[in-house]
Amino acid sequence: MKRYFYIISLLIITFSILSYFFFVGKNSLLYTEEERSYIPLSALYQASETSERGFIPSFDGSIIASFMEEGAKKTIRLRRRSEKSSYEEIDASEISDFNWHPFLNALVVNKNGRLWQIPAETTRLEKWIDVTPRGFLNASILRWPKDASGELVVSSTDRNPAFSDLYTLRTDGSGKTLLEENEGNTFGWWFNADLNPVVRLDELPNGNRRVLHRRPNEEEWKPVLDIEKRDDFEILRPQNIDTELYALSNRGRDTIALVRVNLADGLEEVIARDEDVDIVSAFFLNKSKNLPDLVTYPKNGYPFIEPLTPEGNRLKNLVDTRERQPGGGVIGQSADGRILTIAEQNSAEALTFFLLDVQSGTKEELGSTPLKKWARYLSPMIPKTIHARDGLKLPAFLTLPKNRPPEKLPAVVMIHGGPASHYRYGFDADVQMLANRGYAVLQVNFRGSTGYGKAFRAAGYGEAGRAMQDDIVDAAKWLVENGTADPNRMAVMGGSYGGYSAALAMTRDPGLFKAAIVESAVLDLRYQMQNNPFSWALGRDELERYFGNPDDEAELEEMWRRSPLTQASRTEGAILLMAGKRDTVVGFEQSEAFERALKQAGKSVQALYHEDEAHSVIDPEALLKRARAIESFLAEQLGGDVEKPASPTRFPGWFN
Repeated sequence: MKRYFYIISLLIITFSILSYFFFVGKNSLLYTEEERSYIPLSALYQASETSERGFIPSFDGSIIASFMEEGAKKTIRLRRRSEKSSYEEIDASEISDFNWHPFLNALVVNKNGRLWQIPAETTRLEKWIDVTPRGFLNASILRWPKDASGELVVSSTDRNPAFSDLYTLRTDGSGKTLLEENEGNTFGWWFNADLNPVVRLDELPNGNRRVLHRRPNEEEWKPVLDIEKRDDFEILRPQNIDTELYALSNRGRDTIALVRVNLADGLEEVIARDEDVDIVSAFFLNKSKNLPDLVTYPKNGYPFIEPLTPEGNRLKNLVDTRERQPGGGVIGQSADGRILTIAEQNSAEALTFFLLDVQSGTKEELGSTPLKKWARYLSPMIPKTIHARDGLKLPAFLTLPKNRPPEKLPAVVMIHGGPASHYRYGFDADVQMLANRGYAVLQVNFRGSTGYGKAFRAAGYGEAGRAMQDDIVDAAKWLVENGTADPNRMAVMGGSYGGYSAALAMTRDPGLFKAAIVESAVLDLRYQMQNNPFSWALGRDELERYFGNPDDEAELEEMWRRSPLTQASRTEGAILLMAGKRDTVVGFEQSEAFERALKQAGKSVQALYHEDEAHSVIDPEALLKRARAIESFLAEQLGGDVEKPASPTRFPGWFN
């Protein structure tokens, strides 16, 4: 009888546990990971056990190469365009990068710091050819020749790490010959069809820049046009320059336009322009052509394509730019521009890869990232306009959590780096993670941001810590005033300059935000401006526009006053500091100093320093560690959600 009692009791307990799992929900055994509403951090920040990406067409478009990860195994897969399965796989465990040769059906891979040419039809190791540029500590290939009889052009910073010299080599990597020695003021060179440098861009002693032209078989460089300090002028590389070049320029106008420049007289002809926003990019389907086929720019916050040629119009028709943005852009293309592989992604969609045949107008899906199975939990990004206190219109993007009323939410205001940068419509893993955990996320393009014309950018010059910071405050107040955010549960987040601004929000305007995430941040302006890395040697003027002249003692003193480090005692709320110990752009010693100052002032601070990361976190494990720190910190400070465990709730002592 006693035995039956135990059996019945056990059955009752078992039934109770199963009933609990059935009725209670999200951690139930009856729920798969896909059915839970919480997107795993691993899906957002790491590749899954099986992930295929890359999808680059060979020069003639007949073969597609992709990078495949299956657990710890990494391979490069080759398949013919007409076939679905691969015919060859290459062990990629030690390969960091790969691409196609420009005029052969052969891969060029970077393996352990050396370049190898691999025939696509027979990838046996004995057929590999070492084509690493000889005689250099570091060099990067700028231009390949049209055929094997020509020479390639490389740039190298061996002589001086602040700028590059040009050399020519044979295609096997030998025959190093100096082509152009940089006198210390040249940003870059552009070439004609014979790969001779015919255009160069120099910095002048007064901080302006100058475009110079040299005719083939001539030695003298002749000035074409000068570019004022506050003007943008980007020479487009794909075309072979002869008597004219194409550039993205705002010389004499507010917004950046696509222009054609006559090299004989330096006159610009506007080809495409928008009055309110800058042209973002111009694309050449056939790299031997001069005229770009299309330009891209945002319209009402969303990406927009304006075709310039019939081929560009056919490409536009293959890409739905209103609902889907080419998040990864064009990955690769055949030499004639007919075959393209692209990565498409809107703000709430997994990255998906497609093969396009522009001539026939066909589009074939090649694959997508593992995030696709969680796509229904991603939140769309909504363009907004915020009015600053002085009436200036601030473009912004608002992302709201799904299936929750958009009222009195915990909120995060995100600040981009730069500050000469901007947020644009598209997928952002941090934004999606935060929205999925219940936060309203506001990305604000404060004055001084790029992308919205010369006047909008110039409005930020000299305003770091002043009006630029006011814009962040006004954006946060806008979230509260329209009822979206709970004023007692707001955080601010940013990296690099954004980290500076996020930290300053806690010290200059204490009490507005309850928490801040401060990453790779400039925390001592005076120190940063006096210790800029050598790689910024040809761009110092841009920094001074925003922050001041480090050679002026009065301006140095003002930088010191506007630094979060000097205001640590004013902090209210909690701060999470993150930095990479290998950061050569903004040394993590600034984060250490700020951490010490906060602790000495008795403030709440946590710190996460990555041993092997630089200014941006790249390693998948470090990315996951970073995401977990952000998720836990905000949940503690604002009460948002954290990722629920994949396994069901376990009871101590039961079935362990």
